[in-house]
Amino acid sequence: MELKANKIKLARPINLLEEQEAELAYEKEREKITLSDATSAAFAEDNAMSWIYNQFEDHEPDENFLLNDESYDEFTKDIPLEYHDFLEDAVSKPHAEKLRERVLQSLENEKTLAGYGWSGFGLRLAAATIDPAAIAATVLTEGVAAPFIWGSKATRLARAFRGLATGGVSSAAIESYLVSQNPIKDPYDILYAAGGGMLLGGAIGGAFGKNSDKAFDTALKKGMKDVEEAQVADLKQSMINKNIATADEFITPDTGVGAAENPMSRPIQIGELKRGAEADILESSDIPMGDFGSIRIDMVGQLKSSELGTSRKMAQFYGEDAVSPGESTADLIKTTLTRSLTARYYNAYEDSYTNWAKSNNIGYLKRKWGSKRSEFGRQVADEIEFPGSSTNPNIVNAAQRQRVIFKEILQKAKESGVKGFDDIPEDLTYFSHLWDGYKFTEMRNKYGKDFVPSLLSQSLVRANPQLTQELADAIGKGMAKNIDARNIGMDAGMARIFSTSNREFLKDVLIEEDILTKLEADNLIKLLDFKPEGVPSRAKSRLKFDVNYAMSTRGDTVSVKDLMNRDAEQVFNSYVSQMTGRIAFAQKGVFSDADHLRLIDRIKEEGGQLGKKGEDAAKRDIRKFNVMYDMILGRPPKDMIQDPTSNANRAARLLMDYNFIRVMNQVGFAQVAELGNAISVDGIRGLIRVIPELKSMIKRTSNGELQDPVARDMEAFGGIGVDRRIHQAMNRYDAHDIYVQGRGDFIDKAGLAIQPLKRITADMSGMAPITAGLERAAGRIAVQSLTDLAFGIKRINFKKLGKSGIDQDIAKRMESFGLKPEMAQRVFDQIRSKAVTSPSTFFKGRKIKRTNLDAWDDIEARDAFTLAVSRWTRQSIQQNDVGNLNVHMTSTMGKIISQFRTFMLVSYSKQFLHNIKRNDFAAYSAMMYSSFFAGLSYVAQTHANSLLRDDKQEFLDERLSPLEIGKAAFQRSSWASLFPALIDTGMPFFGEDPMFSYGRTTGLATGFLSGIPSVQLIDTAYKGVQGVSRALLNDEYQVSQAQGRALKSLVPFQNAVGIKNVMNKMFEDLPESAKVD
Repeated sequence: MELKANKIKLARPINLLEEQEAELAYEKEREKITLSDATSAAFAEDNAMSWIYNQFEDHEPDENFLLNDESYDEFTKDIPLEYHDFLEDAVSKPHAEKLRERVLQSLENEKTLAGYGWSGFGLRLAAATIDPAAIAATVLTEGVAAPFIWGSKATRLARAFRGLATGGVSSAAIESYLVSQNPIKDPYDILYAAGGGMLLGGAIGGAFGKNSDKAFDTALKKGMKDVEEAQVADLKQSMINKNIATADEFITPDTGVGAAENPMSRPIQIGELKRGAEADILESSDIPMGDFGSIRIDMVGQLKSSELGTSRKMAQFYGEDAVSPGESTADLIKTTLTRSLTARYYNAYEDSYTNWAKSNNIGYLKRKWGSKRSEFGRQVADEIEFPGSSTNPNIVNAAQRQRVIFKEILQKAKESGVKGFDDIPEDLTYFSHLWDGYKFTEMRNKYGKDFVPSLLSQSLVRANPQLTQELADAIGKGMAKNIDARNIGMDAGMARIFSTSNREFLKDVLIEEDILTKLEADNLIKLLDFKPEGVPSRAKSRLKFDVNYAMSTRGDTVSVKDLMNRDAEQVFNSYVSQMTGRIAFAQKGVFSDADHLRLIDRIKEEGGQLGKKGEDAAKRDIRKFNVMYDMILGRPPKDMIQDPTSNANRAARLLMDYNFIRVMNQVGFAQVAELGNAISVDGIRGLIRVIPELKSMIKRTSNGELQDPVARDMEAFGGIGVDRRIHQAMNRYDAHDIYVQGRGDFIDKAGLAIQPLKRITADMSGMAPITAGLERAAGRIAVQSLTDLAFGIKRINFKKLGKSGIDQDIAKRMESFGLKPEMAQRVFDQIRSKAVTSPSTFFKGRKIKRTNLDAWDDIEARDAFTLAVSRWTRQSIQQNDVGNLNVHMTSTMGKIISQFRTFMLVSYSKQFLHNIKRNDFAAYSAMMYSSFFAGLSYVAQTHANSLLRDDKQEFLDERLSPLEIGKAAFQRSSWASLFPALIDTGMPFFGEDPMFSYGRTTGLATGFLSGIPSVQLIDTAYKGVQGVSRALLNDEYQVSQAQGRALKSLVPFQNAVGIKNVMNKMFEDLPESAKVD
């Protein structure tokens, strides 16, 4: 009978500092170790006979034996966490006590042998070598044995010696027995023993066997095959039982003759199973410091220069390194996946909404500002969850696209190993429950604190007949308390409690989210596991809600639906933002929040070993990792923003939105400078080859897709050039693309009303269309450049030719975009075999016509290709990744201070330091081209702003002098970064005027403090209002031109080309002085 104990996760491990203190105390005792002590310890640990002797004691299973928190703590006291799994074998309390004694004795023996130094190692080797069991088995098989058996700590005696029945026993088999009986031995010990076993086996085989080579070869293959098959089956079942891997995740190795020919191979390779980031960190060697560490301001740059090796390793796969990008990161994977899925979604949703609105005679303004879009979203949600509820083809079309994408997300979550998703069935009627924190608060205030918990509990009882009222009440109360406290609703991670059938995961989340106590969660699991007669034993129940259940109170009827956000569009954006983050982390080995927290604990432990300095470094690093983790998961960073729905935080977002429509109406001129970065990829030639496709890269077909096949693939697979498409007017995203919920009050209504105005500013300024065009052009240039490499068109320096066949300079550049030589060749193979190309008309080589990404049969190569082009494009046409930010920029105050300067601050690392690090022609040509186009855009903007001015020529002469053009070309270049602001901030201290006063497209000052939009807003509002009020109250004063311009700067769109010219003309008639002569 198999007895399953509670999942062993609750004990506090002995941390590294405690172990260090114990070791220091032990140093005082090590001199007392005698040869007799060490010899006894060696034979006890490394001689199978001692363990065989101890194994003969049998233990009667106790059906009532079950571990609880108290007994677990008692049995594992003073035992390091990594050895706690010895309790998995316990079948009774006496057995558990015996196993505990064995572990403690083994730990003591290990300390004794370690304290005896190299002599202790020699004694261990002697004990293993003269092991009677090993010698007997080796002699009986004439030295032929199964030398490598991949055992596990749960393996029993019969399994370890199964090789005897098949003619194969070796030192590895003996060692696997020791592993099976000694909880503190590791499976790697089997590998260590195998080398010695091969030598001993070979010697005995040569002495006793005839035709030993042939006998060895034949018997080895047979023994390996039989033993491996048995071991693999046992290991597979063990890993499934322990939730290490599912049956689908477990990869059965080739156990045939070919596999056995290599005597140094293991039946299961580590890389064949999904690994966690923690394992990679444990096995990684010392990670070198990052580039420019002491002068970096971005989170990843600072983490890669941390004193803590764990932090440096984690930084490699959490966030994007702006200076020295390497392998793909969770940051990049999430961004690319989010943008591609969202673009595909809106290609259908936007057109469906527009057609639906027109068919219902809804005018343009109501479509943009009214509640009709939310109404459409609610109907789409109903059609998703209850197919056939609508007959409108537009609603059906939008619902179908959302169903397909939700299904794809589920599949990606399963494939990536996101914890809790492995057992969720594909359900096209699935609609994510996005609980609205504001609605919880509103109903609590309106109907009393007990109403919402009661509504939830009754809904649970109706949908889960086996659930007791007591447990349903506990869940309802826990949910209401949790969501009300967060005030941001339930995220996709927490929502999994209503879709997963994984018992341990369900219990963990319920406890972790403070919804149930441990006892309540255990009782819930027992109820869910109860199977009525006739129900298959493998069928697992899920916790469900009856969303249509309603209760009446105070004259109102309220349903569970009323607690949810039922707008399909808002639910989609929230769900995708969170789920793509979880998928991205899972692909890098962080499968759950618990995995992230374990990595954080490792940082704490390592920092604790270094004293106060290390502890401070750990605190700084942990905050950065928590911020990145939260933001990549699409949620506000709780380390920086306690309550994103507070009045202060929402008012701050409203203020920043208002600043956007005030001063960002000419920012498109600044975007032009980035064309230089795109050209640097392939020179002017690359730009010329893109020009014929410009029209088709912008124009869309009737189904919402781009006409150009290459741009279409880059949009669908890489999310390139989709900003305008995905940032719809009604989306609730903050400055860093984090989805936030509101409270439905005046602040939220004002915020929603201003969103369409932001869209107007983005379009009118040229920012949105120019950015989209540049991204698509840069993406196409990058694809063409890779095509040239695939067909060998690029010049190759054969003196530097590497094994991959790629010039080492080019290979270095490829690796910076995540394409190592081997993967680059796989990508090139796919381009040559799957892409459609044609002879170039004006240039040597072939021109890419269609990438055909959906036809690539090397999926890893396709993913690597799209991530490389995405990173390439985001570097050229700068997009700000999470890891590129300074941690203080993620707080509310940090966002206000850095508003409209995020690009500048990020470009310090992503452009300036990155180009210095590259130190090649392409890097410096990017800087040159960027400055050139920056200067051109400054000249164009100056001419546009001179229109209608009475002093036009004087204005142009002053602003377009060679010196001013040169300063603007530097200031607006992508690589100038924060240097102009630093210079102008310091100039007043030397009695000088700012040097770059004309350079910003917003018209804001260049100094760090005076250039903050909100500071400028307060300053100009004060000056304008003061001037008007003083003129009204005092006849000696009048409104001056300066005060009139101050008032003008408060008006939305006031600096847009045309509007600015007219308003300036209006204020020219005002007097220059406020004092009446």
